[in-house]
Amino acid sequence: MNAIIIPEFSQNTLKPLLCNHKPGELTIMGSPLKSHTLNYLAEHEIEIPEIETTKSLSISTANTNDTIIAIEENLLSCSDISKAIEQHNKNHCDLTVVLRKTTGDQSSRLVTMGKNNTLLGLADEGYRFSHSDYELEGIYILGKSLISHLALNNTELYGKEIIRLAIDYKLKIKGYISHEYSINISTVNDYRKCHTDILRGAFPLPLQAHQVKEGLWIEDNVNIERGVKIETPVYISKGCSIERGAVLGSGTILSKNCTLRSGSSVSHSILGTGCSVSEDAYIDGGILADNITLGQGSGIMENAVIGSGCRIEPFCVINSGIRVWPNKRILKGTRLNDNLVWGSVGTERLFSDGKICGEINVDVTPEFIAKLGSAVGTMFHKQKIGVSFDSAPICSVLAHAFISGLISTGAKVFNFGEQTIPITRMGVIYYNLSAGIHISQKGPDSGFCPEIEFIEKNGMWFTDKSEQELEKTFFNNIFVRSDIKNFQKCVVLKEYKLFYIQKILNSIKSNYFDKNIEIRATSETISEILELLLGEIELRTQYDAKKEFLSDISFNGEKIRLYKSDGQMLNDSQLLSLLSVVMLKHLGCREIVLPVSAPSGLENLILSSGATIIKCGTTHKDFMNTIIENNLFLQFQMCFDGIFSVLTILDYLNINNISFDDLVESLPQCIHHKSEVECPESRKNNIIKHLQTKFKHNKMDTTDGLKIYQNDGWVLIIPEKYRHYIKIITEADSMETADEISNIFINQIKKLAKPQ
Repeated sequence: MNAIIIPEFSQNTLKPLLCNHKPGELTIMGSPLKSHTLNYLAEHEIEIPEIETTKSLSISTANTNDTIIAIEENLLSCSDISKAIEQHNKNHCDLTVVLRKTTGDQSSRLVTMGKNNTLLGLADEGYRFSHSDYELEGIYILGKSLISHLALNNTELYGKEIIRLAIDYKLKIKGYISHEYSINISTVNDYRKCHTDILRGAFPLPLQAHQVKEGLWIEDNVNIERGVKIETPVYISKGCSIERGAVLGSGTILSKNCTLRSGSSVSHSILGTGCSVSEDAYIDGGILADNITLGQGSGIMENAVIGSGCRIEPFCVINSGIRVWPNKRILKGTRLNDNLVWGSVGTERLFSDGKICGEINVDVTPEFIAKLGSAVGTMFHKQKIGVSFDSAPICSVLAHAFISGLISTGAKVFNFGEQTIPITRMGVIYYNLSAGIHISQKGPDSGFCPEIEFIEKNGMWFTDKSEQELEKTFFNNIFVRSDIKNFQKCVVLKEYKLFYIQKILNSIKSNYFDKNIEIRATSETISEILELLLGEIELRTQYDAKKEFLSDISFNGEKIRLYKSDGQMLNDSQLLSLLSVVMLKHLGCREIVLPVSAPSGLENLILSSGATIIKCGTTHKDFMNTIIENNLFLQFQMCFDGIFSVLTILDYLNINNISFDDLVESLPQCIHHKSEVECPESRKNNIIKHLQTKFKHNKMDTTDGLKIYQNDGWVLIIPEKYRHYIKIITEADSMETADEISNIFINQIKKLAKPQ
């Protein structure tokens, strides 16, 4: 039997320990959590094939396994899976969910139960029961019917999505109640508690150390000088060195190769690999990642979390609850009272993939946002700046903080109010503003995690040059300040949303609509706009009739997902093809931008219609910027305005009297295989050069990475910009051929990625 590791759906607050890492890489008693998970599954004769460690369930798995175990990546458990599987098979279930008595920590994990342990759903999603005795542990047993649905829907495997889909398809769902130990490690308290539980024997984790006395475990190759005071329980990993006069208080865990100098003190704390605590320094209830240096006389207080590679100079104090992100330098004598996320000596980056985002009141605070507003106002001195936000209350608070920072520099602010980001992009262009800022949250399941997006005057995302200039201004703390008499009054644009709605109404060619569709949006802002739009359109539909197609619009209004009448979701290639067909045949576009990864069949369709293709990179930023640079405004709306694109598709279907399913069936067919290979940054360029030389006689495209054409398809090799991976996309005339080509290049790149 096989298993897959799936992402947790809770909001993880251990971010300083997890930057650029997954929760499975979190160290528990000196070893990664994932290794404990693999050992746990192996005890029950369950394996995790390498191909099944991705977020999405592959169709190949769906065809070869009757049952699959899905386990959340942050779970530490000793529940008896064998008994759960036995119950699953006995009851002929499509899904069995392992449950435990509620801990009361996360209401989002509570479930509602019916008779005979039938699982009805999640207690926080509209069920009438206000109290539940059971919650999700993080283990799911999937039957073949459910696996097939997941594969067809290309569903990302989160616990909530698995349960929702099973309910939507009216599958048989049962709960298996476990009374064994388990914990989902998402918070500082969880992380500390799991270690404490292991030391006191509540969780039967095999330890690599010798128990030299009750409560004291010491691994091999440890140097402890005389005169060291130890209060149990304490765990000391191999390679540690503890000098005379040091104190180890109870509840302390030292990972490999830690050093405690004379007079230092560590209590109720967890130290990662390679940490060094200097003379007279102390740690009281802190959690440290790897390779941290604590200077002489410095202190780390209770529940402070320090990311890897930090250097804390002498006589500093890190106060209780403070979070310090990796690779920071705390200067001598500093008393740190605020989280250190953005500012540092070694790392001065605000942006990640074109956005600034983080957890509210941890990474993103009103004070931080006001400072960011001052930096933007200084960068665009006395120019016009647009600000908008979505319906989440916290976004309004942050937007007003941003506006205050802008006004303090003398900027003239245009407040668009509650809008989607597509409307804001159009508004920046329409009012000839120098820049725009949109504040939203990632989505309804992402907790309180704001996202700040920055817009150039032409509507595209900030360029790399603009990002760097803003970061330089922000970190230098040199802001222009306006005289109080010259503060600009904020312009509130109350009517722009109505102007946007009218433009869409003017673009619709149909006199009325008689298609049964469903449009879903989690944003109140989008729902309000749709209500106003649809109120102006004559709809001749039957409320209880089968829906011809269904659409989801993303929280910020940019992206859409489309579903056929049978509930099957269009994949990325199908969606791009559908939008391109509507642009060609309905909007009359004669130039179309396509990412270099677009299907060959779509390219042929566009060229055969007499239109021109403009190639671009594979990222959304490359795609959007290329569209705007070429003044292709209709494609910009179709690809980056969910409301406009859904209504335009509906208009096309209505005018031509065709069904959505028939339109999808007419699209060019393609078979893509996607995979990735871990690769150090230093090897990426050499790998691309090697492949260019080896396949120099093949047709190539270097728009983004390296695309190598072959007789039966092509392969695209893309070095990831922000990750130590190389992405491989293959197209062929069959899945078998795509797999074969992909495996050839995966093996080559793995060999080339090894250090020479």
